[in-house]
Amino acid sequence: MYSTLDISPDNSQTDDSRSVSLLKEVFYSKAIDNPFNTTRNSKPAIRPSLVSNGACIIHAIPRRQFPEGHSSLGIQALWMTAHIGSLETPEIEARLDSGADITLMSQDFLDTLADPPKIQEGVCMQLYQLTGSARVLGYVRTKLLACMITGEVVVFELEAYVVHRMRVPLLLGEDFQMTYELGVACQASGQCKVFPLDQSYCICASTNSGTDIDFKAQKAFTGQAFLKGKHRAQACRQLKGSFRDAPPVLARHTVHISPGCVSNMLVDALFRIQDTWLVEKMLLSDKCNEFMFTLTTIISVNNPYIPIVNPIKRPIMI
Repeated sequence: MYSTLDISPDNSQTDDSRSVSLLKEVFYSKAIDNPFNTTRNSKPAIRPSLVSNGACIIHAIPRRQFPEGHSSLGIQALWMTAHIGSLETPEIEARLDSGADITLMSQDFLDTLADPPKIQEGVCMQLYQLTGSARVLGYVRTKLLACMITGEVVVFELEAYVVHRMRVPLLLGEDFQMTYELGVACQASGQCKVFPLDQSYCICASTNSGTDIDFKAQKAFTGQAFLKGKHRAQACRQLKGSFRDAPPVLARHTVHISPGCVSNMLVDALFRIQDTWLVEKMLLSDKCNEFMFTLTTIISVNNPYIPIVNPIKRPIMI
């Protein structure tokens, strides 16, 4: 838009008066918004929103597009190439996202090594939720060698638990990653990088198709010794007996449980024979035909509590 000022040439006006008139016109044109000069962003700006407690919420931008209901399409397990023991051993794919707390190694892969480390026995860890036909034989201590992006080699001290009939050679658990403070920078293309907290080295990682490893190992806890075969069989014979010979578990105090509630009941058991007992899920009843059931739990000297559930619509007393 332009000013309505008369800027037509006039011989009667001096050069100074013409300059003043042009400046007024330019100033007036800049004062009016021009819709064609509006700058538009190609991506919408992220506007933080507030919730009731005052926390700021920022909506993340997805870097990978997928059809609805197919978010896992093309997602594969993360792995990196490594050598066990020395660089002369065959190169293997070490899984990084196994979902296990501890590092696991296949017995079949261990037997292929020219100088395999000895399987050690002693106070180690007992795998919890170890399903399938897999069985823990013990643990080994060795070295894991991985090549950096620069061509140099990084050497890690590795402690792995040997599993019978595991289909992949090595699963690097959370213990390995926490020991060396390893992090992963993932990209939507599948090319990833593994590096420690101080970023003193960087290892290339990638993805491959998923493989059924024939079992799950999600949790672990200390306190279980790996016994030799004869000791294990002897322990089973000592603990084996009829249902009537099972040691009783008694409530230490009278407990009232409301309808539809759960109560942790303090119990007395034969902890002098064994420090830890597994209580299986079972349905219980009393003389009044009131039913209750226990949840599968582990009781010990330091934690002698069993959860009791009251599923009926009236309170019960134990």
